[in-house]
Amino acid sequence: MNSLIITVVFVSTLVIGGTAFAAEPEAKEPAFGTREEYRACLKFEERLKEQQKSLSDRVAASNNTLALLQAEAMALAEAYKNTNPSDPAQVQDFNSQAEEHNRKLVTSNEQAERVRAEYAAYHERAIEYNKKCPTLALRLVDRDVVQNEANRVLVKTSGD
Repeated sequence: MNSLIITVVFVSTLVIGGTAFAAEPEAKEPAFGTREEYRACLKFEERLKEQQKSLSDRVAASNNTLALLQAEAMALAEAYKNTNPSDPAQVQDFNSQAEEHNRKLVTSNEQAERVRAEYAAYHERAIEYNKKCPTLALRLVDRDVVQNEANRVLVKTSGD
């Protein structure tokens, strides 16, 4: 009977000892960003907002141009119906209008392609920003210092 008690006590000691080691996770401090990283993110965000506004304005202008060109194309279709093919002056006038319309279309398409390319570049920059800036962990004191600096700059520029 004495040997049975010793075995039970030995097993209990191992289990208690094993859980004692498992219950002590190593405490790690989270990685915080620096004030410089936060400043860079704020500047990055501001540039993105400016680029977004510029692109939005250019897209709106492009859409307006496209609407005007569509209306012009409809007017040309009507003019074609009313053009007398046996009258060289009317044919020449229509052809001149059509050529001018086609030049405008080419220019509009080139501008639209440039805007698409700029939008693609903007989109890549936005992805880069979203990968690093929204997840930047900061100490509150660092965030407050940088925001106070930014507010002082805003007050200075608005006061000038």
